[in-house]
Amino acid sequence: MNTSRLKMRPFGELLLIMLLAATLGWFVQAIGIVAVLFIVVLVKRFGKFEAQLAATTFTVVSALCALAPHPQFKVGGGLLETGLCIASVWITIAVASNRNSDEEAIRRSEKELREVMDTIPAMVCIALPDGSVVSLNRRWIEYVGRSPIGLNWQAAVHPDDLEQHFEAFRKCSTAGMPFEDEVRLRRADGEFRWFVVAAEPFRDKQGRILKWYGIGTDIEDRKRAEEALQVAEHEARELLERVPAMISLRTVEGIAYTNQRIHNYVGVEQQELHGGGWQKYIHPDDQKRALANQAQSTEQIEPMDHLFRLRGADGAYRWFRTIAEPYPSVDGRSYCWYGVATDIDELYRSRELLRERELQLNLLTENLPAVLFKAAPDGAIVYINQKGIEYSGRAAEDLEQTGWTDMIHPDDFEETSNHWNRLLTESVGYDTVNRFMCADGQYRWFHTSVAPYRDDTGKTIAFHGIMLDTTTQKAAERALQQSDHQMQRMMDAVPSSLYSTGPDGKYTFVNKKARDYLGMTLDQIQGWGWVEATHPEEQEYVVKEFKKALGTGSSYINEHRIRRADGVYRWHLSRAEPLRDEDEQIVQWFGVAIDIDERKRAEDHLRETRVKLARASRIATVAELSASIAHELNQPLTAVMANGQAARRWLSNSPPNFSEALTSIERLLRDGGVADERMKHIRALFKQQPLRKKHAWPSQIIREAIRFVHEDAKRDGIPIDVQIAGDLPPIVVEQIQIQEVLINLISNGIEAMEGNARPPHLIIKAAFVNESDLLVEVIDNGPGLKDTQSIFDAFVTTKEKGMGIGLAVSRSIIEAHDGQLWAENNPDYGAKFSVKLPCGARRVHVLRADK
Repeated sequence: MNTSRLKMRPFGELLLIMLLAATLGWFVQAIGIVAVLFIVVLVKRFGKFEAQLAATTFTVVSALCALAPHPQFKVGGGLLETGLCIASVWITIAVASNRNSDEEAIRRSEKELREVMDTIPAMVCIALPDGSVVSLNRRWIEYVGRSPIGLNWQAAVHPDDLEQHFEAFRKCSTAGMPFEDEVRLRRADGEFRWFVVAAEPFRDKQGRILKWYGIGTDIEDRKRAEEALQVAEHEARELLERVPAMISLRTVEGIAYTNQRIHNYVGVEQQELHGGGWQKYIHPDDQKRALANQAQSTEQIEPMDHLFRLRGADGAYRWFRTIAEPYPSVDGRSYCWYGVATDIDELYRSRELLRERELQLNLLTENLPAVLFKAAPDGAIVYINQKGIEYSGRAAEDLEQTGWTDMIHPDDFEETSNHWNRLLTESVGYDTVNRFMCADGQYRWFHTSVAPYRDDTGKTIAFHGIMLDTTTQKAAERALQQSDHQMQRMMDAVPSSLYSTGPDGKYTFVNKKARDYLGMTLDQIQGWGWVEATHPEEQEYVVKEFKKALGTGSSYINEHRIRRADGVYRWHLSRAEPLRDEDEQIVQWFGVAIDIDERKRAEDHLRETRVKLARASRIATVAELSASIAHELNQPLTAVMANGQAARRWLSNSPPNFSEALTSIERLLRDGGVADERMKHIRALFKQQPLRKKHAWPSQIIREAIRFVHEDAKRDGIPIDVQIAGDLPPIVVEQIQIQEVLINLISNGIEAMEGNARPPHLIIKAAFVNESDLLVEVIDNGPGLKDTQSIFDAFVTTKEKGMGIGLAVSRSIIEAHDGQLWAENNPDYGAKFSVKLPCGARRVHVLRADK
């Protein structure tokens, strides 16, 4: 081990250790305690080998210095002090090394304990006396998905089991007894499984509990097996108790079990029938024979089948047939007999009435409103009832001699002959509908069913058949078919698309109008093939809404575009209603799709007309707009004058301040550009020029609008809380127009808060919503709005000197950008104006320092 240490430790470090030890050895008499501390540090930091090397060097040097004949090598002290220091150093090495060995052994023991805990195929934990967990094995953590240290383990216990489980642990902890309980624990995926949790207390010498060592074993499969066994036992018990027969269990000692039906019949408790107690309820004339049969069955271990009379609770005797089969007992050492007693009293009493019943049966067959016949294995008719004679006009003897094939309709002869020949050769019955000529010479439809009759060996001994007259039913079916055909033609002629689907939404019918429009066959439309004809932008929404209607059973209504056979998409209004049965279960859906493309185009034209009317309204009120235009130009022109005066003042200083003057001139040019842009916008407004849209950052538009508002000295002191999301994409707009809308909304909000007792507070929010729209909200804490709709109408105002066109023009501007502008009152006080603008088909990612 020393050699490995030398290889692992660089030679320079070892030389340094030796030099330090030599120095300490030289000064041993003065600072011997430092050598001891140095040795302790070496043992702790490097190891026993380095400490022994230093101690050896220290011993040699200090001994040489103590024994040196020349005084200049001695620092002070004698051999006794040197010896004590050397002994202290070596004792320190021994003590420190032993302690390190003990600590290493403890760490190794703890590591082995942790490895054992982690490899045990169960969930192991260590807890304090109060139940707080201090250590868990890997299986615990993997099962729960986290490390529930302390009392956090309670979160993994099923809520219904927690109180009982913790109370059981508390009782065992108080009594100092081992703990065991069955509880459901939640797995990391949320599933609860049954565990048996057992814990043993660890005590000190005084018997106090220091820790609990617990183990949890998964018994989910056992629990389910027990539950299944209990259910099976319960079902078996219920079966024995509720089966409509008398069931008993007999051993060599006598009756061991009887079901409830026997007790109800005899009228006594179960215990009175056990053993030989049941014998007194047997008729006296049958007791000897019944007991002899039972004794023989017991001795020979064979089945028992005998008849006897049993007295009921009313004192009357009834005949029973008892059948019992022997089965080995559970231990396999003996046998038990499971018996079933069947009440056959009526059967016994019916023997005398058998002939009368046979006569009644003959009367039934002769008067049954159907043709019954019997044929021999060779096909000869040996019996036909009276109804058959009336239909055919031939008796059984006549049919046997002349046959019956001449009565078959010519169109049905081949099929009927094939069925009959297969019946005779293969003994395979048949069921068919065909026509036979009756005694009046008219053909009538019959539903004929023939089946072979076999003996116990499986040999065919006869053929039995029945023929039902279905002429009336056939006529009704034909009428129904004609009605269906007529309905089909009517639905195909309807000038709308009609369809029906099953409860799962798969198409079962589509009229001709729809098929011609789509240019698709019914097979192509069936299932969900119709989705391909829906406009791509609306497919996902249409399928979602249709499936929602199927799931909820509510009416379906939707407007979407459907592709015509020539590839043109047209708008349709689709409606569907469910058809329910008597149990309110949906059996079918019926729907219609109406072409509303012209209506949609009219709505678009009306929308364009409204925009034009709004533009005309603005032009008609040009005189009233002049004041607003003057106000709009006054702000940048005032700024121009202020910056010009500032530039002149900076230049007139001595010496001139060219830096400040240049800044004022730049601001002057900027504000002049703003005035020019506003003039261009006003000119475009009256010339009805198209909007010049370009990409603009929302944050710049909002902050520029705030800057213009704050240039008014009266509004500069109003606090404005700006909340702009950091991931806003650029929007394609006419920036000046959108900026004017925001200036108007901000100014209105500030004016609405004037004169209120509350301190004015205006909030401007901007965020990205619906993954495609920008939403800007201007929120004030003023008195709110009396009407959130009419304020957008032209010439409607809430101000004393207002013209009532600001919000109307603002809404026209936003709608011209395919956006929306609306107002609503806040829940507490104040109003909120919301502007929603589209951000385009995709986001534009641009890196810049300031948005």
